[in-house]
Amino acid sequence: MHRRPRLIVAAALAAPLLSSCGAAVGVDAAPDAAHPACAEVFVVLPDQLGDLPRRETTSQSSAAWGDPPVVLRCGVDPPGPTTEPCVGVGDVDWLQSGLDGGARFTTYGRVPALDVTVPDGLSADVVLGALAPAAAVLEVEARCL
Repeated sequence: MHRRPRLIVAAALAAPLLSSCGAAVGVDAAPDAAHPACAEVFVVLPDQLGDLPRRETTSQSSAAWGDPPVVLRCGVDPPGPTTEPCVGVGDVDWLQSGLDGGARFTTYGRVPALDVTVPDGLSADVVLGALAPAAAVLEVEARCL
């Protein structure tokens, strides 16, 4: 008879922990997600971006933080010459393109390339600054002009 109260207490204590675990973020894998350099990037990724906790994702070489999520993918096709705006953050060049509800930033001059989607309402400078050390492990092959 003493077991039932303990089970109820254990269930009550576990409920907040289980409810804080959200579903994995659905992310399509990048074409070159298995590139060995992506493993080096993921060793350096932060567990949090500011106050955004890291979340599970559904594909290899991807990461997400917060809700709505900031999403990073490693192994995207490196961009060629372009007229898209280039933003330098922490010695990493990022090409910026607009999206409905946010912006996408793709590393320029690094192979494999990373792309990061940043939802509206978040500071891209803060996000890119936090991710720059991870992007910086990729060898620089070109720079924005």
